Amino acid sequence: MTDTFLLDHRCKSYPLTAAPCRPADLGRRGWNVLADDLAYPLAVIRTSALAHNLAWMQDFANRKGVALAPHGKTTMSPELFGQQLQAGAWGLTFATVYQVAVGVEAGARRIIIANQVVSDADLDGLQALLQRHTDLRVWFLVDSLAQLRCIEDWATRRGATQRFDTLLEMGIPGQRTGCRTLEEAVALAQAMAQSPAVQLGGIECYEGGVARCDSEHDAREVTALVRRVTDVARHCDAQGLFAAPEVLLTAGGSAVFDLVVPLLRTQGLSRPVLGVLRSGCYITHDHGNYQRFWALVEQREGLDASLRPALEVWTAVQSVPEPGL
Repeated sequence: MTDTFLLDHRCKSYPLTAAPCRPADLGRRGWNVLADDLAYPLAVIRTSALAHNLAWMQDFANRKGVALAPHGKTTMSPELFGQQLQAGAWGLTFATVYQVAVGVEAGARRIIIANQVVSDADLDGLQALLQRHTDLRVWFLVDSLAQLRCIEDWATRRGATQRFDTLLEMGIPGQRTGCRTLEEAVALAQAMAQSPAVQLGGIECYEGGVARCDSEHDAREVTALVRRVTDVARHCDAQGLFAAPEVLLTAGGSAVFDLVVPLLRTQGLSRPVLGVLRSGCYITHDHGNYQRFWALVEQREGLDASLRPALEVWTAVQSVPEPGL
């Protein structure tokens, strides 16, 4: 967020009677939620819980020997992006090129787009970001020959000479994007390795679609996905299809992320593996939705406690028309 950006009454809960101010100056106003200084409803973040969650997740990644690129779409807050990077995050993850631009402004220089990029506008935008920031690395997902042809057609029409960094996505039958079979994935990887428009940097998957908050079921399904992705990585490595000196393997939502750690620590390839965990909801911790999943994570990891809910919504009781209502 730039120094010229001003908060004013157009921002939710900002007092109508207060003069505009910069975000950096907001604390000097001395406003207190409990003193009715701000309009309700009002969402707040507990800084103590936020600091705990930042440290906890980074420590988890460090102990497991993996890198952390938390998904930024969870908050879309440049200030929080900065805190995640300062806490030790390897990079950030986003879903769109627009979100990438926000992350770059916040200081991120390693970014995974956990999504397919197909439109001319997005490819144009990504190319512009990479040309503007020569120290920026961005990987996005490819999961079909049709998508690859779209990218190559764009490159031909634009006269582009720089190859995009990409990750092959492995999917799950019945779920969203991603290659379904080993044969399909290897054929796509071969085409990507020969493409003038992209270079294959690694393999990506998302395990959250199979999570049911049943530890036995989740472990079985995620382990099966991990094995499929590992098989693809080994086949691609054996055929020399990876372009980079290290293979990027990435996974990790916020429900069963502990179960994908074995994938991120894959060994036995001809080059080093960089395992990147993409969990993002940890920073504020959606206590209502993820509490059940996290209880199972704590059981599997032997933890007494882990994340703390950092978000609160305050409001005023407007009426009690009946007792107990």
